[in-house]
Amino acid sequence: MLQRALGSGWGVMIPGALIVALGYAGVSADVWRVLVAVGMLMPAAMI
Repeated sequence: MLQRALGSGWGVMIPGALIVALGYAGVSADVWRVLVAVGMLMPAAMI
């Protein structure tokens, strides 16, 4: 039970930390668009 609760938390914490790090790195809007597009296409490619 605890593992399931922690597993769902890591799924939010790690991407959130990555977004904050990229925000502080000064990533341009074009790179953000590519990252969002790749993130949306990867699940479809995995299916």
